[in-house]
Amino acid sequence: MGFRHRIKTVALTKIGKSRYIKIIEKEETIKQKYKCISSTLESPVRFDIPLEAIDYIIAGKATRFFRFKILPVMVGSIRGIQRGFKDIKNNPSSPKTKILDTELQKLEEFITSLDIGAIGYCKLPPEFIFQNKGILYENCIVLIMEMKKEKIDKAPSYDTFHEVHRTYRDLGYAANKIATYLRKKGFGAHPIHPLGGAVLTPPLAKMAGLGWQGRHGLIITPKYGPRMRIATIFTTINNFPTSTENKHKWIENWCEQCGICIRKCPTSAIRNSPIERGKHLLNHIETEKCFPYFLENHGCSVCIKECQFNKFGYEQLKIKNQKKS
Repeated sequence: MGFRHRIKTVALTKIGKSRYIKIIEKEETIKQKYKCISSTLESPVRFDIPLEAIDYIIAGKATRFFRFKILPVMVGSIRGIQRGFKDIKNNPSSPKTKILDTELQKLEEFITSLDIGAIGYCKLPPEFIFQNKGILYENCIVLIMEMKKEKIDKAPSYDTFHEVHRTYRDLGYAANKIATYLRKKGFGAHPIHPLGGAVLTPPLAKMAGLGWQGRHGLIITPKYGPRMRIATIFTTINNFPTSTENKHKWIENWCEQCGICIRKCPTSAIRNSPIERGKHLLNHIETEKCFPYFLENHGCSVCIKECQFNKFGYEQLKIKNQKKS
């Protein structure tokens, strides 16, 4: 074991792993402290990527995944997760449940000012909550933030890796700011950081009408294709403008005929047919193939780069799809 690896191991064990375990412990005590909506027997078990990654690196299996210069961004995300838990105690004791149209307009203006690219609303199905997790409120504000195309198009690279984690940090920061804003207006709020998280966010974003889930597992959106991250704020506001229709369903047919992400995946980890990992978790990714390469190659992201919605854009592909129909 070289000197650099020993230093890296100490840093990850003493700082990264210990802090993340404490985060998980705090996450799971929410159900003990507050009245929560709980997971169900049909809920999936979360695959904790940060913990798995740390163990791989400590074992010397992922020498290129972690660089010390990424620490400030990662620490920013950890602080954001911790703040999300800490600030729950600031929720009003008798929070408001209705928002006026003028208040909603101001809320959306504030959200947009934080570099949020799209906003959607829906109700939380308990089956979307990971096992042993709890959520305070069923009303969802779903947020999307862009990962910059010029960075994603370099995948796999350190620049791509940094951009992914920069987005995690900034989106988590925005979610906490929005939760604070809501509390000051008299509403209850429970923000969920995009890194880790207690719920399945892609199907929530789909329910909120923000896009459709591709075979690479990511939501494909009109503005950014799959090049985005998702955060959710759960709140007492129960009169958001929601819809059961999703105008992006045509993407499903496009993906079935496309298959670029399947062919371009460096480890053939994306399947034609989905794998059932829970009632509401059908995905096409074979984790055992994806994860080792993901760790050795800067968090990969090749499937995002190669996705036709990233290369050509939503509107152009929609026109092509209409011509085929």
